[in-house]
Amino acid sequence: MPIKRLIDTRFWSDSQVLDSYSPEDKLFALYLRTNPHSSQLGVYALPRRTMSFEIGYTPEAIAVLLDRFQTKYHDIVYSDATQEVAILGYLKSSIIKGGKPVLDLLKRELEEVVDGDLLLHLHEAMADFLELSTREVDGQILKLIEAELKRRGLRTQNQNDKDNDNEINQYNEIYNDNEESSGRNVGTNRAHESLPRIMDQTAPGQTLASQSTPVANNNQLQTGQKLVQSAFTMAFGPITLSITETLNQWTRKLGASKVQDAINLASKNKAKDPIRYISAVCLNWEQAGR
Repeated sequence: MPIKRLIDTRFWSDSQVLDSYSPEDKLFALYLRTNPHSSQLGVYALPRRTMSFEIGYTPEAIAVLLDRFQTKYHDIVYSDATQEVAILGYLKSSIIKGGKPVLDLLKRELEEVVDGDLLLHLHEAMADFLELSTREVDGQILKLIEAELKRRGLRTQNQNDKDNDNEINQYNEIYNDNEESSGRNVGTNRAHESLPRIMDQTAPGQTLASQSTPVANNNQLQTGQKLVQSAFTMAFGPITLSITETLNQWTRKLGASKVQDAINLASKNKAKDPIRYISAVCLNWEQAGR
């Protein structure tokens, strides 16, 4: 029995379709939703050569369309590694009603996706819609997606944010208990703030570096910064420019030894967002006058 796909007639009145889609774009969008390889989930294997053969476009034209739908319209994500495509908003219109057969089908299709990053993109694009929907089936679909991500050991951005906040709060509780037991009264409540808030404490036109007192001459400072960067890399892997700048700023304020201690503490506690954890620790130490 042939598979049938549903197309919402509002596709033709969608503002992006009306204002931006070329005739080729409209054909490609409908092809992605109705080709014989498509799925109810909207995430499935679709090699470039298959698209080229079935639509009749050259491989170069397919490459242009894929790029446009990803970078300009943000309608899809394509995995070159596994040659799978994720239609990010497809679940808004592909499910008419729920029930066990539909949920079983979606569960099976979720398990068949090879590139887990596509499911992360799908969750990011659909989570708010599915969570706020008044339809029971939409909430069930969201749970299926999150269960599959958990099974694969993949974490959504919301889960990472919650864990990061819990880590900082847990550190602050331990730190405050230690401070109280030693009889010192320090203002540590600001350590609950994230790194962007820490950066906001500087005056206009200033940086953390311009407010701090030099901890060593320039050569010593550069050596200390390299040691800190090396310690971070050994503990957590490759280092980005943003992380490097943050570590350098704290090294100027506190010295390399204290920043290395903060890195060791983050590593010991297996921080999921190391640089944010390190910054919170450094801020506590700065306010305590350590």
